[in-house]
Amino acid sequence: MSHSPHSLRRTLAIVSIASGIANMGLCFSILNTILAVIATQLHASTLELQWMLNIYGIFIAPFLVLMGRLGDKYGYKKLFCLGLFFLIISSIGTACSPNPLWIIFFQAFFGLAGAILLPLSQVLLLDLFPSDKKSTAMGIWTSSGGLTLAFGPITAGLLSLIGSWRLPFFMIGIVALISLILALFLIREPARRNPPDLDITGTILLMLTIGIFVLAIMQTGTWPWGLILGLYALSGFALITLLKFEKNIKTPILQTHLFTHRGFLCAAIANALMIFYAWVFMFLVPLYLQTSLSRSLLCTGLVMLFLTIPLTFISNIAGRLYSTVGAKSLMGLGYGLMLITSFLGTYFELHSSLWLVIFTNICFGLAWGLVMVPAATTAMHQLKNDQAGAGAGSFNTLQEIGGVVGLTIVVTIVRLHSDFIAGVHQGFWTLLFFSVIGLGFTLALPKLNKNS
Repeated sequence: MSHSPHSLRRTLAIVSIASGIANMGLCFSILNTILAVIATQLHASTLELQWMLNIYGIFIAPFLVLMGRLGDKYGYKKLFCLGLFFLIISSIGTACSPNPLWIIFFQAFFGLAGAILLPLSQVLLLDLFPSDKKSTAMGIWTSSGGLTLAFGPITAGLLSLIGSWRLPFFMIGIVALISLILALFLIREPARRNPPDLDITGTILLMLTIGIFVLAIMQTGTWPWGLILGLYALSGFALITLLKFEKNIKTPILQTHLFTHRGFLCAAIANALMIFYAWVFMFLVPLYLQTSLSRSLLCTGLVMLFLTIPLTFISNIAGRLYSTVGAKSLMGLGYGLMLITSFLGTYFELHSSLWLVIFTNICFGLAWGLVMVPAATTAMHQLKNDQAGAGAGSFNTLQEIGGVVGLTIVVTIVRLHSDFIAGVHQGFWTLLFFSVIGLGFTLALPKLNKNS
């Protein structure tokens, strides 16, 4: 009986950490699902909907590595609690937003919350488990985000029956507040490693590179061409400056030397291109279902389950098959399914059968899982133990950049078409092109020892 209070405290600490990650997945998938409703009720343009998702990526990608290092320096628990506070601001603020611009503003806080919660939740969870149970900790971490990502769309649909689109965000804010209270009182501060130097300049340069590039693409067609070309030039200058600066410091935000490893490079880019595809797909399909096929939010949520459930199912199988089948075969199959998905998307019409959309979702859900798990595993296997932390940071940063750039390029192509269906077709042809590039990087993976 003497262990009971300690056991309860540990369990509640795990719940606090896991719910923080779960709310991230829930918020991301719900927002994607309800964009069409926001467009109708708040009179948001496609450009404004695009910014609602892109602002998250612009803030999370540059800060992922920096937040991990801030945790090393100032304390993981303190920073994790700050991340939960940002999540509360983001969700409650989004729920109360009177117009699209306020949603965009509060989604920037969502990006900051993600940059903090994703890396630091791993550290805090691992600290709660003994060395022989670390895999259990990572299983909790993965499933917490994965399951809520899977059931976010249907949650949005069900809650829409009893309230407005704002209700899910209010609920996320309340749960995040409970998580924050539990974290403050129950999570212990892990022992900190030697804190590396903070690459503040590199973080700012990376944010400028991504932000200016995204701004240039998204405002194409609305701003003068001279200004757009100037923004591209400024983004290129920021990138060159970043790469030169990173060579001369001890702990750069992007460890560019890791990309000299052929296996790491190919796996990281193939994974980034898959996330490129995923962000676009999760933007376009719910919008198509609700605007072109006039399906309800609940129906949209049910249809999106045919993406997220296969993704969850195949991810576990891909992890088990990795050591026997190998990354190249699994990822090659995944990219093959992405090519099929792209072709199917070009057949989306105003009166298409719902079964076509369901089958397209299944194909991409399977593809996502077949690429994601082997890519991450291969990238990490390429690195020495002392490179693992830096490698994970660079891998995840490149992944988020892939999502932002994909959504920016493809949705801008769709938006510039006066006819939405024609734009969707062009969007899927663009995804087909980038899928071929991703397949090329997959086939360029070196042959690995399957038991490594």
